[in-house]
Amino acid sequence: MKKIISLILSFSLLAVTFFAVSCGNGEQSGGEAVERLELDKTSLVLTLGDTYKLGAFYNEIEGEALKWSSTAEKVVSVDSDGNLDAVGVGTATVKAKYGSKEVDCSVEVGLFANVPVLTFDGIIGDELTLTKNSEFNLGARVAFNGKSFDDGELSCFVGDASICSISDGKLKALEKEGETTVSVTGTWRGQALYAKTVRVKVIAQTTVLLNGGKLTSIELYTAENHGGNTYVTEQRISSVSIFENETQISEYDFAIQRQEVASIEKDGDAWVVRPLKAGATRLIVKYGNGKEYPFDIVVKRPVTQLNGAYEYSISDGKCYYGGQFKKVEEVISDFQLKSFECGGVEYQAVDGAFSNSVSVGENKKIVLYDEKVGYEVDFNIYTLIIDELSDFEQIYAGDGSTVSGWFVLARDIIEPNTVLSMPDGKVANDFSGIFDGRGHVLTFRFNHGSTQRFGLFGKCLYGATIKNVAFNDVVTSGTAGGNSAGLLCADCVTASTIKNVYLNLSFDDLNNYGCNLALMYTVGNALIVENVIIDVPTVPDAETCGSYARNNASFVSHCYVISSTKLHKSPDDPNSTKFSKIIPKLCESYQELKGLGVKFNSFSNEFWDVDTYGVPVWKSLVEEFEALGGTENNEA
Repeated sequence: MKKIISLILSFSLLAVTFFAVSCGNGEQSGGEAVERLELDKTSLVLTLGDTYKLGAFYNEIEGEALKWSSTAEKVVSVDSDGNLDAVGVGTATVKAKYGSKEVDCSVEVGLFANVPVLTFDGIIGDELTLTKNSEFNLGARVAFNGKSFDDGELSCFVGDASICSISDGKLKALEKEGETTVSVTGTWRGQALYAKTVRVKVIAQTTVLLNGGKLTSIELYTAENHGGNTYVTEQRISSVSIFENETQISEYDFAIQRQEVASIEKDGDAWVVRPLKAGATRLIVKYGNGKEYPFDIVVKRPVTQLNGAYEYSISDGKCYYGGQFKKVEEVISDFQLKSFECGGVEYQAVDGAFSNSVSVGENKKIVLYDEKVGYEVDFNIYTLIIDELSDFEQIYAGDGSTVSGWFVLARDIIEPNTVLSMPDGKVANDFSGIFDGRGHVLTFRFNHGSTQRFGLFGKCLYGATIKNVAFNDVVTSGTAGGNSAGLLCADCVTASTIKNVYLNLSFDDLNNYGCNLALMYTVGNALIVENVIIDVPTVPDAETCGSYARNNASFVSHCYVISSTKLHKSPDDPNSTKFSKIIPKLCESYQELKGLGVKFNSFSNEFWDVDTYGVPVWKSLVEEFEALGGTENNEA
């Protein structure tokens, strides 16, 4: 924010002029509805079983309805709301049609190193014991990519049909005692499933009473005290009664099916079951001539809520807490992360960090486990938490691919002498993600280079959002290969949003017209710009630069430009004058902006201060604004 807070907008500064919707009434430009249709994604890669809601942007036309279809319903199905379901491996094109407009999104569905596996509800390991004439629902499901599905096409086979039978997924024990096997195989969404075999024992009608029948299963915890609570860490068995066909049996013994989970030992007249590690197993009562009767044992780790604001950066594999990056386990004293639970599924940790099983999102409840205890933590999980200027290279520099995800700024970064540029061997990416500055301020230098067109968010924006950030005292340089580029990007093409952005920058070379653009060069379809203040210095001879916006399907509201440079118009291109209609007047000072009498109600007080001077000022820059004279002296 320089003493002369001015803005040169020209249509040589196309991006700037385009956004200078203001110093008018602050409302979205009007006009008849233009038939248009855009999708937030033009291509998707989904893992089998994934779902995705495809967003569509269109102008409503009376009597028309949005219609969805898929060219391959056995690969991707789509409902009337644009919800996609990856139901088979392959490729499909999802089509949206509105009026005479039709747009496509290509979708690839694959396994991507994941293998679907058969599981059975209520069966621990590969053994099952039933009493004669009883029934058991196998509950066959398919586990895949951390999710569970019940739409497999399965076939079941019984080894000895005289011992048990199976129908509609229910296993029925017959009159004959003995052992047999049940094998299940089949397909799921076109994928062959490995056969799973369970050994089934059928025993006589037997009743086993532990502690007089009060104990039917055992639940234990790995720690007695955690988070101020007390937990059960042993189970005493003081009496055992066994009846087979109404005959009492007095000889018995105990065994644990998975001895790494729990142990049992004699203690005087009682038996004591103790936990060893979290998991599920069975207490086996052995009696008669090799007969067994099972009781379920579940060993849990006690979990307590951990208070605090925790953020996780997937790209760094670390937690951002207390203003610095730490391993997840380092935010808890005397804790070593072994695994974590997300969405009801437990995953193993990798070097003290989450694996790739976590996805971006806010207020995600994740339970962190070591060997003995757990902590439930509310995490905000982002693709990248930016706390160094060099982190932006992960967005704009790469191999020319499209970068998606959720990126947030951790703090103000005021480094006026740090230069961001394109690293050797890299080319500009496109950006389709979300960047949230969270009210912070950035100050730096940006070099567009001499061979490529790119900005801080790469070349093009596709379905991107850039919001809640102030660029203050930013200096740009470079030729962008003799082409035009702005600070944010070179082009804005499809369905993107810029909201709550303050932009104050200057140009290192005022004679380099190509790069003297504040936001971007070409404005494409469905660009939404809201609550933006732009402030750049004068560019000489702005009328001579021929940069034009090439589409008018954009929505601009509550955006203001302060500049003494008039807008560029070209008699050779009628489109250039079209955009001047949405910019009825440029304000040459904040005093003039204040004199418009606009209330600026749309500017959220979370990021802007409107009350102090009657005009929108970035909240954390109010003191600097005041030091430069407020609305009286900040003029072009």
